[in-house]
Amino acid sequence: MITFLYCIDENYNPQALASINSLLQKVSEQINIVIIHKNPDSFNDYKKAITKSPSLKNIKIIKFVNKDYIFPEVENSHVSEATYYRLFLSEILDNQIRNLIYIDADVICINNPIPALYDSFREFKQSNFTIGAKTTDKYGEIEGNTLFERLGIFNTYFNAGVMLINFDHWKNKQTTHELLKTLDEIHSKIEYWDQDVLNKYFDGKYYELDSNLNFLLNVNYEYSNNDLINIEKNTIFLHYVGSTKPWSIEGVFKNTSRYYQESYRSIAQESYHIETAWRVYDIKLLISNIINLKIFSLKNPIGLVYSFIKRLRMK
Repeated sequence: MITFLYCIDENYNPQALASINSLLQKVSEQINIVIIHKNPDSFNDYKKAITKSPSLKNIKIIKFVNKDYIFPEVENSHVSEATYYRLFLSEILDNQIRNLIYIDADVICINNPIPALYDSFREFKQSNFTIGAKTTDKYGEIEGNTLFERLGIFNTYFNAGVMLINFDHWKNKQTTHELLKTLDEIHSKIEYWDQDVLNKYFDGKYYELDSNLNFLLNVNYEYSNNDLINIEKNTIFLHYVGSTKPWSIEGVFKNTSRYYQESYRSIAQESYHIETAWRVYDIKLLISNIINLKIFSLKNPIGLVYSFIKRLRMK
């Protein structure tokens, strides 16, 4: 049986709900869910919704206790400190866990992952690597060679939004201890959070995942209908990368945001999940999309307005 791991705080509860729901809708066998959470009580209502699924074998929510760690680059960011929680796996998880896969809360499952994951786990465990991840040149495109110079790495750079984890290797190699040492060593150089720490420590020594297990999607890119058909046919895990997310007012008008919103809508019984970080900007953007009639391209334009106003009143 496969165990799916999430690391979140209350700011990412709705996103984790949508991600987990997409998994439970697609898997062909029961799965376990483990959530390392800053405030588990805040997830209680979401947990009640999740546990109704027949695809769920067990869900366990573990409180993360911060022992005075200072996590870099999380203030004024779309990423919270919870992204660093997975560095502490040896101190938190049950020793009996097998077939462990970490997933970011901004990952949506598009197709049944079980056959591909069992095939990947079989090869992965024969490889003698501790983790499996997908190499990306996205960050190299942004920084050029400076990314490798900044971190002092010499091989490749992977996106850590989906990771296979050999937990026996992780424990035996004292990986948590080594990662925390690495965090201290490069603390002032970190830009991409724990992903930088993981890349610095493993430095190319990881099992290569197929791209369909971590398809990096930027909602600001306009995909053609053929692109979308290929994504829906071949992608297993769709990962919303970048600062514009499908739950933002800017992102919700992009054609690829619907994978996220549909999953959220089907379990939360709300028309849209909307977060607004920049109140005045988002109000102006919504009004602009009403005036230019773009809002009517959405499935439920009135529902979007209602969800947006509801969110403003909550804030």
